[in-house]
This record gives sequence, structure tokens and C-alpha cells, in this order.
Amino acid sequence: MLSFKQLIKTEYTDEIKDWLESYIPNHLNELTDLHYPNESIGHIKLLDFDIIKLFINDIGPYLLDITIQIRQRWQVSVYEEDGSYGFTGHPWANLQTQFRIGEDFHEMGALSYGKYSEKVDHVYPLDDQLVPIIHKGQNDEIASEILKIVYPEVLENGKAINPLAFAHRIKLDVKELVLSEDCSIHGQVYFRDCEVETMEIQHYPKEIVSIEKGTVVIDPRLKELKGTGAYNNTIIHECIHWILHYKAAMFGELVHSNMQIDEETFLHNFNQTHQENAFMEVHARSLAPCILLPREVCITKVEEYQIEHQNISDLLGSIKELQHLQEKSELEKKVAQIHWAIFQIAQNFNVPIVTAKIRLIDLGYEEAIGVLNYVDGSYVEDYAFSRGSLKRNQTFSLKYDDFIDLLDSSEELGRKLSGENYVYVESHVIKNDSKYLYETINGEINLTDYARYHMDECCLPFNVKLMSTTRSQLHFLYLGVLYHSQRSRLQFSLAYPEDVEDKTSFLREEQDNLYELLKNIPNNLPEAISYIIKLYDYTVEEVAELCDLSDRKLRQLKNQDDIEHSLDVIMQFCLGMSLPPHISFKILRLAGYELRSTPRDVMYQTLLFSHSNLGLHACNKILYSQNFNVLGRTDKHYFENAE
Repeated sequence: MLSFKQLIKTEYTDEIKDWLESYIPNHLNELTDLHYPNESIGHIKLLDFDIIKLFINDIGPYLLDITIQIRQRWQVSVYEEDGSYGFTGHPWANLQTQFRIGEDFHEMGALSYGKYSEKVDHVYPLDDQLVPIIHKGQNDEIASEILKIVYPEVLENGKAINPLAFAHRIKLDVKELVLSEDCSIHGQVYFRDCEVETMEIQHYPKEIVSIEKGTVVIDPRLKELKGTGAYNNTIIHECIHWILHYKAAMFGELVHSNMQIDEETFLHNFNQTHQENAFMEVHARSLAPCILLPREVCITKVEEYQIEHQNISDLLGSIKELQHLQEKSELEKKVAQIHWAIFQIAQNFNVPIVTAKIRLIDLGYEEAIGVLNYVDGSYVEDYAFSRGSLKRNQTFSLKYDDFIDLLDSSEELGRKLSGENYVYVESHVIKNDSKYLYETINGEINLTDYARYHMDECCLPFNVKLMSTTRSQLHFLYLGVLYHSQRSRLQFSLAYPEDVEDKTSFLREEQDNLYELLKNIPNNLPEAISYIIKLYDYTVEEVAELCDLSDRKLRQLKNQDDIEHSLDVIMQFCLGMSLPPHISFKILRLAGYELRSTPRDVMYQTLLFSHSNLGLHACNKILYSQNFNVLGRTDKHYFENAE
């Protein structure tokens, strides 16, 4: 594993050993419960020691405060009047030191011996890859600290942040370049100098551009395609990477270059690195709204906009033709006020509407859950429900296709629709009752106003849980770059609440998701292949490209169960789709294969367990380097030409 602990073990074990051997003999009585006169102590020998754990605190641009938790084994000889004897001590201790680290240097400071403690509390803790350890409840606090240093006026006057000014204040340059054909990569921040080849798209030429360290690159099409709010959010997103993850980038550069990590070792450790990347992406995504919409500023503005909306409503209600506005319930008024507040915040703070909405939900405005829900290409009319009746992982709105799929898979939902007469109307599964539904003069069925503001009384809630990601949305390959992409292919599983238990941890949820996926995969190869492609939301063309399979071969995989497919074809599909290992091995079994102890099969097992998330091409590099045949025609020609 590429870790700071491994760096200490690799580079500083001898230094720690020498220090212990010089320190312990002179402080033996202080460090043990046994007290002997110095003249009674004979031979003292350090047999071995082990570094158990590191506690890392960020205390400066290039400075770390390190607590090294060690377990030692000493042999001590003691001489007394009635003879001599020896004993072996196994003391645990916490060594303290400071550590300087940069892209091309690292240096451990003076050591000091401390009392063992199982846990060490730090103000700015880092993990073993020097990624900050941040809990969700700390987001606002950290955002406030950043703003006080970088952009204090937003906390003082409540005005919107200028993202370009924010970037310049932390010494980042901002450039506009096209780096993806479909604008799937919104932005990138560069931690080192490099040259980048841009994409040739319409009015944007293909060119080689020199990018300096400390540059944020933004796709210039982002404003047009997704609006100014998405553009601004991306700049702040990349700035957060620079502020929080600079040490992780330096460590990555240091390990990759100075410790002579070869490609095979690097690929072997990529999975752990990918997990760290996921944490970094979570940091940036969750902190960007807290920077753009600081907690206290946002709450103040929401209150102002609610009052503003109430005043407008009162003014309009004084007009005879609009007196019906005054007859709305307090709940209806509150929902309308939140709707107005979201729009005003999005407009005045230059953020996307969805960012403003989610921010309000995080700040406790539960009414925001029922407004501005975009389903099947349009916004669902605002709705409300009793406070606390809908959990954060639940929704009253679902797409028609999801409803049909769920109807096929959930017996409980089928019973609800048949036995208790529920129907699907306006993206909701609602009781078929005149109290909640009415027919327009055009024959359309709509929700009544009562239903819209009592959703928990008449509509079924559905749990939403993340099933999987089909490919990495963030790449941090020790190339000094962090990418921000919102072309997310996240798969969601909708289920009627009685069928899904609450998840208590991310690990438990992933385990349950994998179990559900395994349970639901058909026990027929073509059906299983079709199920996975549909679940991952890929087109047939995308699957063919990822897996380097011809259209004909892919159609056979999806549709014909009377054809025997080669092991290599099945491996191409599993590695190209980056399937979890358990899913890959089930696909192999359905195809009639069980990997054995032959050299090739052992290599295939290694790829499926450790490297499948890298994709087919990267796995072929490993196969080629180990003198195995590569998978697929494209890479076969690629490596033949490389020779």
C-alpha cells in the first residue's frame, strides 16, 4: 500500500532503531515498573520493534506533527547478590516528531519518547496518504475557517463570492481549455507543470498547451451547457482540492518518483489510491456549497427571502382578483417561500438551483425536499409532507421507467396497487381517491391541492440507495492532476420501504448492495449480461468499445444461450465493464468456467480481484508485461506495433 507509514518503515527504521538504542538504556527505570540501581543493570539489547500506527496532524505548508505508535522487545540483564537473571520487556510507546515533506524531499525531525496512548487527538488529522480526515458535521466549520483566511468579506457582508478572485487569492491561475469531447470533465487542477493535449471540438482547435503548477482548467462550454452556477461551482471545487489535498499530491509525487515505484507495483496499489481519491472528491463536492453558501449567510438570506416573498404575496393578495392567494394554508405559503428562496439564492450567489436546494436541505429546511424535483424532463409540482415523515434517502417522486421496473420486481408494491388501489400519477404512486385526485375538463388525472401538501398521507415513499459506479469519476494517478467530472453514471435502486432496511455505515451499505446485485442477477448468461448492461446504463456501443467486442459477439452474449464463449471473451466483458470480483466470478460460472491453479488462470484471478477497476487496457498492460496473451484485437495490434 502506498502509505506514509510505509514511507517511515522504508526510510526511517534504522534511524528510529539507533535512537531507541541510545535513549532506552539511559531511561530504563523511567520507562518500566522495575527499579534497579544503575550498577545492577547489565546488558541491554533491543531485539526488535514494530511500527503499529501513525497519527498525523497537519501543522503547516510543508510540516507534519507525527505520533509513531510502536511496540518494542528488549532483553535486559540484571545482577543481584543472589545471582543474575534476564527478562524481556515488551513496552509500547508513542514517539513524537515533526516531519517536513515536499514534492522532492522528506525529513524527520528529532524524536521524543512519550507515554503510550491508543488514541491521539489532532486538530487537523490526516490519513495514511495525507488526505484530511473530515467528518460531515465538520464541513461548515472547515468552510468557515477557509473563508476567514481567503475571502472574509463574504462572512461580513453576505455578498456572493467571485470564484475567479477566490482562486487568485490562493495563487491559482484559471484557464479555459477543452479536455473532453462531451464536456464530461468540467475542470482540473494541476499540482505540477505538464503539457496537455486539448480536444478538437467545433471552434476549439487541437493543440499542445503548457500548463504550470497551480492552474485550474475549466471547460469553456460549461457556462453554455450547464450555466454560470455550474462554472462557478467547478472553480471552487478545484480550489478546495488545492487547499485540502496539496500534501496528498506532494506525497504522491514523492512516492512515485523518489521511492522508485514501478508500474506493476503502482497498479497493484491503485485500488487503495482510488479509495483515497473518492474521499478527496467527497471533500470537494460537499465543501464547495459550504464555501459558496456559508451557513450563517445562507440562513440569513433564506429568512430575508421568506419575508420578501410574504410581502409580495400580501401585496398581491390585496388585489381583489388575487385574493385567493391569501387563502393558502401556512404550509403552502412556507413551501412557496422556500421555492422563492432557492431561486433567489441560486440567482444572487451564482450557484446551480440543485446546489441551492441541497444546501437548504442540509441546513434543516425540510420543505426544500418537496420543491424543484426534476423528473422525466420537467419539474414536478411542489409538494409537502409532515416533518420527519420522509428520510433523506427517500423520495415521493420517481421516473415512469423506474416505476415499471419496480412494479415487475416488488410483490409488495404490486399488492399495494391491486389491493389498496394505488395509481401512478404525476411521478407519484398515490391512493386512487377523490380526496387526492381529480379529473380535468381535458380528461387528465391530477393531484388535488390537499394531496400535494399531505404527501405522507396519500403517497408511497421509496428508498433510494447507491448501487455502484461504473467507472472512476476521479483520477489521481500521481500525475499531479485532480479531475472534476459530473458525467456521473451512478446507479440507483428504488425499493418500497418495507423491503429496504436502513444502512448504518458505508461498508454495510456496499455489502448489502453487492448482495442484492448478486441475488438479482439472472442465472442464465445472456440474461445476466443484459441485466448488467441495463443496470450500468451503458449503450451497446459503449459496452462494445469498453470490452473490445464486436457487435456480433456482444449480441451473442446478450441473446443466445446455445453458444459457447471462450474464456477470453468472458474476461474481456468482466474487465472491460470493471465489474466487482464477486459479479465477475458469477458471470464466469454461468459461462461454464472455473479458474484453476494454472499460471494463466491465476493471473486472471489476480486481475479480477485487484485490478478490474482499471479497465481492459490497463489489465492488458499487466498481461503483456507478464508474457501472457492480451485480450481483444485492439490491444493485440497495439502491443504488436509497439514492438
